[in-house]
Amino acid sequence: MSKTTNTELESIISRLRGMGMRKTASLTAVLETLLDADRPLTITEISERLPSSVRCDPATIYRILEKLEKSRVVRKLGMHERAMYFELLAKETHHDYLLCTSCGSITQVSAACPVGALETHLRETTGFSELSHELVFYGVCPDCST
Repeated sequence: MSKTTNTELESIISRLRGMGMRKTASLTAVLETLLDADRPLTITEISERLPSSVRCDPATIYRILEKLEKSRVVRKLGMHERAMYFELLAKETHHDYLLCTSCGSITQVSAACPVGALETHLRETTGFSELSHELVFYGVCPDCST
C-alpha cells in the first residue's frame, strides 16, 4: 500500500472511530481493498482480494459495507442486475462509469460529470443536503464488439 493510501486509510479509520466504530482486521482489510481498487467492487470481488491472513465471510463483508455506507464512507451502486457494487467516497471525487452489457466490465468515465451543476442547483434550490447521484452508461465494450 502506498504512503498516500496508508494516510487515507488512517484518516478513514480515525473518522469511523470518532463515530463509535471499532477498528478490526476485517474492517481494515475491506477498506484497504477498496482503496487499492480502480473501480467499484462486488462483495465477491472484495472477498477474493482480501489477504489470506484475514478470514471474512461474505455476510461479514456485507455488514461492514452497510456500516460504511451509513457512515458515508462508501456508496452502493446498482450498476448491474446481478450484484451490488461498492466504492469508497472521497470528498472531491465523483466517478461515473461505462458498463459492458455483454461481459460486465466496468470502465471509469474520464470526462467531467455532466450533471454535477444540476446537482448543485438542486441542492441550493430545494434545501436537500447530502445529495448524490449515480450515472452509468450501458453499452458493449470494444472487446465484445469484435
